[in-house]
Amino acid sequence: MKIAAIQNELHWHDAQANFRSFEHELQHLVNDVDLVVLPEMFSTGFTMKPEQLEENVGTITLQWMQRMAANFQIILVGSTAFFDGQLWSNRAFVVHADGSYNYYNKRHGFSLSSEEKVYQNGGERIQEKAKDFIICPMICYDLRFPVWSRNKKPFYDLLIYMANWPIYRISAWNDLLKARAIENICYVIGVNRTGTDKNGWEYNGSSAVYDPLGTQLSFLNQDQISCTVDIDRTYLNQIRSELGFLNDADSFEINF
Repeated sequence: MKIAAIQNELHWHDAQANFRSFEHELQHLVNDVDLVVLPEMFSTGFTMKPEQLEENVGTITLQWMQRMAANFQIILVGSTAFFDGQLWSNRAFVVHADGSYNYYNKRHGFSLSSEEKVYQNGGERIQEKAKDFIICPMICYDLRFPVWSRNKKPFYDLLIYMANWPIYRISAWNDLLKARAIENICYVIGVNRTGTDKNGWEYNGSSAVYDPLGTQLSFLNQDQISCTVDIDRTYLNQIRSELGFLNDADSFEINF
């Protein structure tokens, strides 16, 4: 399966400008890409003031993702601020070419910015089929919590992180993406943004893909926008057969 990351500078609270920017980049990806991942809150930037957004920004974002997935015949993954009529969520959508979708609400609100007071925390992981891979989407701060992402039966194959992760803490981003791949014997793709947001936080991308042994397959610096990587089902099966570490893991349940 060929996967791609697109990291862009985001237009603050301007969904239409971001849609135009990402559509432009989608048009320039190489052919036959199967799955494309966009950053966290790619349509607005990571905002702590969703009340300043249109209440239907999440629905508009989903509809745009459905059009792009159909137009380019891809699975498209990205997160948005989403209002359900009562509460806001930081919601990731996995959108298929036929318009069907699943969604995941970010579990861990970033407490340093009081995200959990603005957006409701999710309480359930999802796993979704993408060709012959099982994918598991997560969002930004979730990366710091290995128990939440721990691979349990039925195993996922590709762990996805969408982020607005600033330069100030980028070394943790780099190290934790690799760690999640190693401990879960899976492919990992982490997609960050670039540029400077309205709050003055700077971002340098550093989007990357890792294989099940933690080998870095691709890395984007702040001057690069996209990359494509082939991930191999046969290779993943071979590694899991040779290294049965997942079978030796502790069993546990998460209490909410």
